[in-house]
Amino acid sequence: MNRYLWLSAGLLVGIGCRSTTEPFANVQVVTTIGPRSDLTSPVIITTTVSNRANRAITIETSVCPSRFRVETTTGGRIGPRGRVCTLQAMPVTLAPGQQLDLTEQWDGTDSTGARVSGTFRVIGQPFFDQGPQSAPVTVQLPE
Repeated sequence: MNRYLWLSAGLLVGIGCRSTTEPFANVQVVTTIGPRSDLTSPVIITTTVSNRANRAITIETSVCPSRFRVETTTGGRIGPRGRVCTLQAMPVTLAPGQQLDLTEQWDGTDSTGARVSGTFRVIGQPFFDQGPQSAPVTVQLPE
């Protein structure tokens, strides 16, 4: 009986520790599309990373451009075009309630550099391809 009690207590502690030490447990990611002067101007994409914890947290984001991805409405990844990058991580400490804004431009081209038109979903992914991502935001590019 004692052995089962210790095993149960160990499982509860392990589960409790896992949820509180998860590196992204209290991180929120939101993406917004900025206003455009005309339909042919670049799309301004801001991905906001917020600390929802009651303590400071350190996150690692990328110094590489393109902390977002563009998909078709059916989920096929089309861009942005790849760029040369060192994949160097950028540690950032966020105080409770603090947020980090990462603003970039998308020129409306796919991964091959061809201009695209139609309706697309933009998803913020400030932590490479792992960690939390934003909900998709829709953008319309003209013919």
